[in-house]
Amino acid sequence: MDVSLSQAANAYANRMQAQMDGTEDDAASGGAASAGGAGSFTNVLSQVLHDAVSTQNTAEKLQMQAVTGGKVASADLVTAVAAAELSLTTVVALRDRVIQAYQSIISMAI
Repeated sequence: MDVSLSQAANAYANRMQAQMDGTEDDAASGGAASAGGAGSFTNVLSQVLHDAVSTQNTAEKLQMQAVTGGKVASADLVTAVAAAELSLTTVVALRDRVIQAYQSIISMAI
């Protein structure tokens, strides 16, 4: 079974959201099967990075609203920060795997 990076990331995000919502069983059945088709690696990587930046920006905007006295629900703020942390962790893990793959390729004998 081939699973693209975006499908895996979406399944993981759905699972984390389901745990936060208390509906774990629904996410377990939806996972990678509901994700769309894959694209080139560059497109997938670009989309993952774009989504991560968007998530970070949303969390930062909510944090600024909360600090400046705006009306922000605590649950929304915590959810946005948790989503930002998850996206950052995903990007760091992806970076580590790319570096590991590069090092493996470099160490191959010609």
